[in-house]
Amino acid sequence: MPKGQPSANDVAMYILEKLGSMSTMKLQKLVYYSAAYSAAWLDRPLFSDRIEAWAYGPVVRSVYQLHRRRYSVDAERFRESAERFDLEPSSANLRKADIMVVDSVLNAFGELSGLELSDKTHQEAPWKDASESGWNRPITFETLKSFYSSGDLD
Repeated sequence: MPKGQPSANDVAMYILEKLGSMSTMKLQKLVYYSAAYSAAWLDRPLFSDRIEAWAYGPVVRSVYQLHRRRYSVDAERFRESAERFDLEPSSANLRKADIMVVDSVLNAFGELSGLELSDKTHQEAPWKDASESGWNRPITFETLKSFYSSGDLD
């Protein structure tokens, strides 16, 4: 039976299980880049959760809800927060192709800090264009696909 579309929290859980504890800023940017390269390489959204342009770069609000008021997070704390919202994020919900994309993102960007990743997003059109009209504006699938299809991970 084919798997359905994972949530952004499923992707976040996979990243936390794979890399361990990290700053919440880094987690947000890795989730964002995973969505961006899924749009570019697979021509489909990785998840349906909305990505927004916030002051420190792209943020997925549904992921933010599970780590808010924290500087860093790990898989156990993320899961505990999810339980308070009756959510069960699981890396098992990712499809094989999803995992290949996320792993590629982690290989390319996993060593960067949250601040370095934030700075990187600030230099790229999807965040810049969305943030020009104000904070919390959506960064669309079409924008991600268009921008990130033009090059490899770098």
